[in-house]
Amino acid sequence: MSTTSKTGVLYVSQIPVDTLIRTLRESKGITQKALCEGLCSKDELSRIERGLRRPHWWLFEQLMQRLGEDPQMYYAAYNSIITQEDKRVLDLRTKLSHLLRNPKQGDEAKALIAHLEQDDAFKDGIHLQFLLKSKATLAYHNNDYKSLEKYAMDAIKLTKPTFCEDDIGNYILSSDEIRLIQHIAAARSLTSYEESANILFKLKDALYKIGGEAKNKLYPSLVYNLSKCLGLIKRYNECIVLCDQGIDFCAEYRDSYYIPLLLVNKAFCLFHMQRNDDAIKVTKEAFLIFGALKRHAEISAVKTAFKAEFGIYDVFD
Repeated sequence: MSTTSKTGVLYVSQIPVDTLIRTLRESKGITQKALCEGLCSKDELSRIERGLRRPHWWLFEQLMQRLGEDPQMYYAAYNSIITQEDKRVLDLRTKLSHLLRNPKQGDEAKALIAHLEQDDAFKDGIHLQFLLKSKATLAYHNNDYKSLEKYAMDAIKLTKPTFCEDDIGNYILSSDEIRLIQHIAAARSLTSYEESANILFKLKDALYKIGGEAKNKLYPSLVYNLSKCLGLIKRYNECIVLCDQGIDFCAEYRDSYYIPLLLVNKAFCLFHMQRNDDAIKVTKEAFLIFGALKRHAEISAVKTAFKAEFGIYDVFD
């Protein structure tokens, strides 16, 4: 539970927020300036770390994301001081996030976004960034890459005002910012897979710097997208190595979703390298996992894609 001492210091699970943020920041070698960029002033962060100011939940959430932590782990403890307005906004954000997970609910998501654009709480700052990120996600689902890049760039510049792609590897990023950069990379893939891969390589460097829960949750999707780009630009050996690394990572953290997808990317490269026996073996392994997870539509999609690309289909049965 969260408690507040006589001096007004907020405690989360018996750990003072100032100590929590300062300890995490220093353990990762992150400066105050890098951590708070676009979120609050360095002076404000200094006051938080000295126990002189309690951070608003949304600021705390973004700071913890940039430190590689999952802020939702602390929500129950924070709950006693979160305002009704905070809860209202959180409910709306959660509802929209759920709608965006299913492309078939795109019209409902679009309608909710239009509604939130008239809501004062979503007209600036972190909540506006969330709204722009949601619009970028809708654009991605609709294969509208021009809008995807515009929304993603507009969103990330709210918290990284001087955003530059060459500096991605040096940034301390929140989970939302990481997803936005992945959107930018996806948009660039329309014209250049090489350019998309370069962005994702830089993002991979940034994730290594952050570590923690942010990396655990977002690393598999990053490796999948990067390996796909590498395969499409014929950097097959690099792709295979990266897929193996991603599979090992997913197995260690028990994230099964991306394992069969990475196996398919690996098989794609093996087929192109004319290592057909290895490719068929890897593809069958992917199908076994897809089947166990009841993702049968993906088996059919891969078979169709491999038949079109390599003239191979029946060997998987």
